[in-house]
Amino acid sequence: IVITFDLQKIAIGYKPPNISLPWDTIGLLTSSKISRYSVGNIFLAIYAIFLYFSIAGYLCIRFRPKVFWSHNLWTVFVAGLCKKIGLCEYNIHVASDWLVSNRMQSFASRFANNIIFPIFDYLGCVLSDLVINSSQKISEARCKYWGKELEKHKIIYPINIKTHENINNRKRNQICFLGTVRYDSGLEMIVPILHELWGKWGIKFVIIGNPTPYTKMIKKLIVANNVQDYVIFYNYLNSKNLKEVLDGCFCGINLITSMENYSIYGVPGKLIDYLRMLIPVIVTEGIGPFAEEVKRNKLGFVIDSREELFKALEELYINNLYYQKNIQNFINNRSSQSVSVYVNNLMQ
Repeated sequence: IVITFDLQKIAIGYKPPNISLPWDTIGLLTSSKISRYSVGNIFLAIYAIFLYFSIAGYLCIRFRPKVFWSHNLWTVFVAGLCKKIGLCEYNIHVASDWLVSNRMQSFASRFANNIIFPIFDYLGCVLSDLVINSSQKISEARCKYWGKELEKHKIIYPINIKTHENINNRKRNQICFLGTVRYDSGLEMIVPILHELWGKWGIKFVIIGNPTPYTKMIKKLIVANNVQDYVIFYNYLNSKNLKEVLDGCFCGINLITSMENYSIYGVPGKLIDYLRMLIPVIVTEGIGPFAEEVKRNKLGFVIDSREELFKALEELYINNLYYQKNIQNFINNRSSQSVSVYVNNLMQ
C-alpha cells in the first residue's frame, strides 16, 4: 500500500485490488485556503499530525505489515511503537532533511525545526531497523547534535530524480523561484536586473509559493525598481498547474545567501522540481553539497555575485538546450543499488 501526501490531501497512491480501505483521499486544504493561510498554521499542523498518527496506526493494526517504510517522521514514530507490540515487523525511516539550524526564524518555526524535529527524528531512528539518509551530511549532523550514533543500520541513498513526461519544447523566457521566500533567499539579487533582462530578451521572473513577510519586502523592492510588469506571483500550485508554469521557465534559481540554513544538509526540494522539468539552475554555495553536482555535471551555474548572475542567465537563455541535455544525462546516469537490496538484506 502506498500513501502519498501534499498540502491538499492524503491519498492512496497504490493498493492491491483485493484490499479495501475506508477512504481514498482525505482533504487537508483547498488551493484557495492554502493561498489565504500560512503553511505553518498551527491548526493545520495539529490536524495533519493527527491524521498521520491515525493512518499509520490503522494500517499497522489492520494489516500487520512486514515492512513499514516512511518519509514522514510522525508515521515512522507510530510504526516504531506498533513494532514494539508486534503489529509491524520492520520499520524503515527515510530521512531526506535535517531541519535544525541557526538561521533567522519565527518563534513557531524555531520551536518546530529546532526542538520538535530533532526529538521525533531521534525517535524515528531509535525505533527503526534501517535509516535511509539522502546525504552523508544528514547523518553527520544528527550524530553531532546528539553526540552519538543513533541508527542501528543506515545507508546513504541519494534522492532519485525522474523527468516529467511530455515536457514542452517551446522557447522558454521565464526565470523561476519556487518555494518559501525567506530573508536569505537572495531574490534581491535578481530584481535590479529585470529591466535589462526584459529589454534584451523579453524575460520575466516567476515567484511561486505562499506569501511570507519577506514576500512583502520583495514586492516593495520590485515597485522601487519599477519592474512590476516583469514579475508574476503565484500562490500554492497543484502538480498539474505547477508543471504548466514551469514549462515556460529556462532557469530555476536558489540563491541562498546564508550558510546557516537546513538546505546545506540535503538537496533542496525546489532543485528536484527544476531538474525534473529539465530546467537549468543558478545557485549559490548555500544550497549545500548539491552545488558540487551542479558544477561537475554542468547543470547550470554556482555564483556568488550579481555580476555573475547576469552572465549566467545570459548563457542559460542562449544555450538552454545544451544544459537541458546535461540534466537529462545526469538523471540517466544517477543510478545506485536498488533500495530493495538493502531491505532484503535487513530481513535476512
